[in-house]
Amino acid sequence: MRRVKKLKITGKEEWTLEIGDPQSFVKKDEDFMIKENPNNVRYLLNKPILIRKDTAKDFGFRVRNLPWEKSNFQVECDKAKNEIVIKTLNKKYYKRFDIPDMKRHILDLDQAALKVNFMNNTLIISVRLFVYL
Repeated sequence: MRRVKKLKITGKEEWTLEIGDPQSFVKKDEDFMIKENPNNVRYLLNKPILIRKDTAKDFGFRVRNLPWEKSNFQVECDKAKNEIVIKTLNKKYYKRFDIPDMKRHILDLDQAALKVNFMNNTLIISVRLFVYL
């Protein structure tokens, strides 16, 4: 996990999660006075989640809990905003994100550096580093 300290406009410091899973905590049902509807909990558990998983050779991103087929996804680089765009042909999912490490080193994204794979309802996106070195 990697966290980065950034200053807000007000001057306060804020830690943001850059790499890794957010820590989840589980409380007992007895700790809550009001319980959520089980249908809402099921929806939250099945919602797509974007997680960053880097390796030594590439920046890695995983989008979990995707109910659609591999052929439904399009992954592109938006060179104007220097972001990666994930969208589905059925227009049910759309996500834009950038790579803070590349912005820090003033590197532009390239479509040739993207590698996309789909396994077990997870979209795996890799941005190869050796293209930029």
